[in-house]
Amino acid sequence: MKHLLITIIVTTFITNLAHAQNPESDGLVKWLSFKEAQELNKQAPKPFLVDIYTDWCGWCKVMMRTTYSNPNIAGYINTYFYPVKFNAETKDTIEFDGQNITLQILTIPNHLTN
Repeated sequence: MKHLLITIIVTTFITNLAHAQNPESDGLVKWLSFKEAQELNKQAPKPFLVDIYTDWCGWCKVMMRTTYSNPNIAGYINTYFYPVKFNAETKDTIEFDGQNITLQILTIPNHLTN
């Protein structure tokens, strides 16, 4: 019984890991970069929908598997928004509306968390 439980846990972990690395795990939404969305917005203005995620976020993966994989929701987003998928842990400089933006992660000093 113990070996069966370990096998199930390992299989679930490997399946979730493979799904997280699968390019199709982005759901049905046609994700754009900020640059692509800005260029399209010049031709046909629409609001941006920015999905802020991290690679380790479990709920972000749930959103991709459920909400963003729902054909009705994805179709609505693709029609009425420019969807931008943004990794909150990026250290890249982003050019948005003519300005360079560098995301700075807020850290709380250890002495304040004790």
